[in-house]
Amino acid sequence: MMEAGRPNRESIRRACNTKRCIRPTPPVANACSSLFNHFCTPLRVDTLQKDDETETVDANEHVQALHDRIEDALRGTLDSQWDQVLDEWDEAAPSERKAVRAYVSGLRNRMLRALLDIETKDELERGLATQYIEVKCHWTMLNTQIQHQTARDGRAEDDLIYRATCVSLIIQNLEPLLSQERIDNLTAFLAEPLQ
Repeated sequence: MMEAGRPNRESIRRACNTKRCIRPTPPVANACSSLFNHFCTPLRVDTLQKDDETETVDANEHVQALHDRIEDALRGTLDSQWDQVLDEWDEAAPSERKAVRAYVSGLRNRMLRALLDIETKDELERGLATQYIEVKCHWTMLNTQIQHQTARDGRAEDDLIYRATCVSLIIQNLEPLLSQERIDNLTAFLAEPLQ
């Protein structure tokens, strides 16, 4: 059965079997199949965690409480953590520190706005997992760029290193909101090679 406004597996498969859908090549098809299976599998109630890492969120917890926890994770001490990291960047001009801070603040604020706009628990859990995947992918690309700059030039650009460090702090602050099982599954999914 399909929830209102939300496609289920069968409706997606039917849509992909019509002439309106372009059939992907085999490597893309495998990646799409993996994405389909991962994202069309409903999130369980235990995907979010309470402050005590062993206790999962109760099914009756209100959306507002989840919003409060998300806001605390993405605002709370994150700004002071960024300040601490950027203060260690001795050779940077104030404008360079400000640019990195604006970059990561923009990323965090966009994520926070999107999550706080969601008014249902199931969609909020899905949104949190989606935002985690997005920021983890973002960090992975920054890290890949750092590795290639280092291999090519002997060192990476400082602002890139500090951006990646500050983005990793967003990930670190989101992880306590997800169960370890969900984090492990998402990390394994992101590590799968695209064939």
